Amino acid sequence: ATIFIPNTFTPNGDDINDIFLPLGKSIATMQLLVFDRWGEQIFASDDPEMGWDGTYKGEFVKNDMYIWRLQYSFYTDKDGTIGPKQNQVGNIQVLR
Repeated sequence: ATIFIPNTFTPNGDDINDIFLPLGKSIATMQLLVFDRWGEQIFASDDPEMGWDGTYKGEFVKNDMYIWRLQYSFYTDKDGTIGPKQNQVGNIQVLR
């Protein structure tokens, strides 16, 4: 199984690329954290269906690079066995 993590998204309300959300098949668990350049956590989700909409405390963040940390695991078979946790870190660019 693989996971795709975009490097840019455009949360401008046009319903195209408005949410930052890692995508993949057979994702069993996922924790997504987003931080600003000073290391403050501005988003967290444990729901594989819920991504970041580019806001913090109800306000749109400025166009900038943000750091994300993702911990996830995949289902390894049809019986629902969950594989080992994997970690990735990267950057996401907000362009509005």
